Amino acid sequence: MPLGSNVDEEHINATHENGVLTLELPKKALPEATSEEIAIK
Repeated sequence: MPLGSNVDEEHINATHENGVLTLELPKKALPEATSEEIAIK
């Protein structure tokens, strides 16, 4: 099963209980937004 590029593969978790398979595919953390000052002429 191909995973999206935003899946955090190191933290995937799967459990099987009462015949139900549960998959947890957490998203990767987004990089912090940065701001920049621009001089207006």
